[in-house]
Amino acid sequence: MKMPPAPEWNPDFHYPQKSSDGRRRSERFFRLLCTGVSGISLLILITLVTAILFQGLPRIIGSATEGFKFDFSFMLSMPSSDPEKAGIFLALCGTIWVCVTCAIVTMPLGVATAIFLEEYQPKNRYLGVIHRWFELLISNLAGVPSIVYGLVGLTVFVYMFGLLGTVNRPNFEIGSSYYHQYLSLDRKRTLRIPAASSESTPPKLVSGMNVLTADGRTVKLNVLESGQARPKDPELLRRSLKQNSKSSVTKEKSWYYMQLPLGYSVLAGSLTLMLVVLPVVIISSQEALRAVPSSLRDGGLGMGCTPWQVVWNITLPSATPGIMTGSILAMSRAMGEAAPILLVSSALYVSNVPSSLMSRYTIMPLQIYQWADDHNRDFYSLAATGIIVLLVVLLIFNSIAVFVRQRSQKKIR
Repeated sequence: MKMPPAPEWNPDFHYPQKSSDGRRRSERFFRLLCTGVSGISLLILITLVTAILFQGLPRIIGSATEGFKFDFSFMLSMPSSDPEKAGIFLALCGTIWVCVTCAIVTMPLGVATAIFLEEYQPKNRYLGVIHRWFELLISNLAGVPSIVYGLVGLTVFVYMFGLLGTVNRPNFEIGSSYYHQYLSLDRKRTLRIPAASSESTPPKLVSGMNVLTADGRTVKLNVLESGQARPKDPELLRRSLKQNSKSSVTKEKSWYYMQLPLGYSVLAGSLTLMLVVLPVVIISSQEALRAVPSSLRDGGLGMGCTPWQVVWNITLPSATPGIMTGSILAMSRAMGEAAPILLVSSALYVSNVPSSLMSRYTIMPLQIYQWADDHNRDFYSLAATGIIVLLVVLLIFNSIAVFVRQRSQKKIR
């Protein structure tokens, strides 16, 4: 077959090109646009932070007229109706309890799920479809509003669908003791008789029966019949009761106390926050595992290692910086969540620092909201000071993430 002749070369022909001046103008405009947007965002951030520092710092470092000096009373004081005495210590302790418990539950579960999804992908076609759908559901859960998780936590963790009793009368308890409590005739000692439950009938009072005192000592009860004179001996009076004395049932909780349903407890709040940040931890851990070169896995498998040995000794140590960074940043997000905790906590009616996982609590965002919503304008500066403390705690968490990432990278190198 005869080929067509080649076109003749024309030295005067040039391909059409876009004007270099137009490209430079477009590049200059785009650069100015990005710089302007970044500058406006930075200006808004600086304005907000400056306003908060201007209102809140005097409570911590004092004013110029009084002399600048650090005052930690705000962080060590309990909530109060007096703005001069109010502090954030109770909310700070509640935040630490909730976030630490949430991290202990979330991080192992999230990392284990990411390892299963990335390192143990099924080879079966139908199982592979289920596997991909599972990943899609996790990605969708990461975008669900946190208030939805609050409603789920309220139904599942706080009330447990009403299947195990109520919050105040749970059907399952560990580490609790019930007592019929009486007040002695001198009104100075509490006398207690063990009870089976909160609804048990008070026993018949008999003189000489052994009872417990509030400090745990055993004493013999002195029951006075109607018309009998009060004893003059102070010690005998302190363990004396009238025959028709009324009792109230009280409950003592041990440090390991546990009940079902969980009620408005630290554990219920932590599990609710786990639902909020778990998809984020899973996705960030998956990305960290994907960043590990496949040649490391192939080399381990080629040397005869099992898949779990490859994960534990090669893949997981290499992905630790990314996993720790994503997990700590997710915990920082959980620390600032207020919407789900507003539903699953006892909100603002707390008077004691949490002492166990079943204790009631409040967190810093809720305390800040209470101060900002108070009709007394003196609490507005307290809200700004609380925001400063919250930002400092978040900065510490983020600094820990950066430190862990740097140290882990050095070990890998």
